[in-house]
Amino acid sequence: MTNQERIKKIDKLIEKWVKIIEQNPTITIDKDFIYHLLIYEDVEKKDKMVDLSIDSLQNRLSNIMFPNKKKNEESSVFSKWIKRYENSNTKCFVSPDWEYFCQFISKDKKAYRSNEHIKMYIPLDASHIENGVEMIFDFLDKENISHISKVGKKIRFDDVVVRLVNVGDANKLLDYIESNKYIQSGLISPNPFAYNEGNIALAVDGSLSYNSTVARLMADYLRQSKNQNMLKDACAEGFYGYINKLYKMQFMTHESDYLKNLFNWEDYEELNYREVVALIIKSRGQSFDYGTLIDHYDNCIGINKYEDPKEKATNDLLIESLIAMTKRFNSNGIPNVQAYYETGAGKFITSQNDLRKRIIESNFRENLRDILKKENKSFIVYAMDLLKKNNIDLDSYLEQKRL
Repeated sequence: MTNQERIKKIDKLIEKWVKIIEQNPTITIDKDFIYHLLIYEDVEKKDKMVDLSIDSLQNRLSNIMFPNKKKNEESSVFSKWIKRYENSNTKCFVSPDWEYFCQFISKDKKAYRSNEHIKMYIPLDASHIENGVEMIFDFLDKENISHISKVGKKIRFDDVVVRLVNVGDANKLLDYIESNKYIQSGLISPNPFAYNEGNIALAVDGSLSYNSTVARLMADYLRQSKNQNMLKDACAEGFYGYINKLYKMQFMTHESDYLKNLFNWEDYEELNYREVVALIIKSRGQSFDYGTLIDHYDNCIGINKYEDPKEKATNDLLIESLIAMTKRFNSNGIPNVQAYYETGAGKFITSQNDLRKRIIESNFRENLRDILKKENKSFIVYAMDLLKKNNIDLDSYLEQKRL
């Protein structure tokens, strides 16, 4: 599915959801409502009845022939997989606290210990998932590819999820799936809100759920549209405009905490939400491709290398000052921030929003000097790298001012 085709599909989905809301005026428009509609969008009715935690292909055929026969849970797909991989490089199990999924984790634990992954959603239909999953994990096992994965018991567009940490491994798996005619014949339509490589949806979401994040944002967008009597105007362009506005106010201009309040995140989770929301926005672009996704993944790994709260606070202040001074002094904004860093003269920083006071009282210069020494970078190089890693384009502020 091309990026243009994805946007067209999103428009059709929104149109369908709007009709459901209009026909059911008392319905609660929340994350669960949208999430349920989204994950089952292209799943056939007969496939929705499948439960891999109690069903196997043999059980399903037996149930057709002998509908009153008791199901044999020992021959479920989950139990079959657990037995199949008990002597392999992959640990396969079902946790008592998470029985919806059969989990697959490579025994080297490299992917398990990582905070970021290249996440692949491989949506297989009911007639292909049993053998298709075995083909996928046999391949990963044979190639000694580190991963942390899961398969849900229901057929949906995220029924098979594979998380990888190595770009080369991701390339191998994508090539394998593309060349496997059996798997290709069993793929259903992936999530159109994520970048699609063939019929595989890809994302980078840290400790979050990309799909749940999309669903919560969409629910809020439709809820706002309904409250403003603009539900009939809801569309993909409006949805992405809504997210982009919230992203800028939360992370760039710091004008509003609406996004933070919507997700109710803890302070330590903010960076993760920033990365995921940025990816949702970027993935709609016509030029967004697999290489762009990998660049985003690499940036997320780079951003997450620092855990020091002091370093994070300094970077946040640096970003805020670069944006504020650019909005105020155009192309002289960055030189002004650099001048403050080099001289300590407060006149180079605007006093709006108490920025000058906050910077002076936070030991900003001393902390930034330590960071530049550690990174072995000049002020300008570090500042531009930081803006790039955080998906911030200062030219957009110059354009806004000209308009």
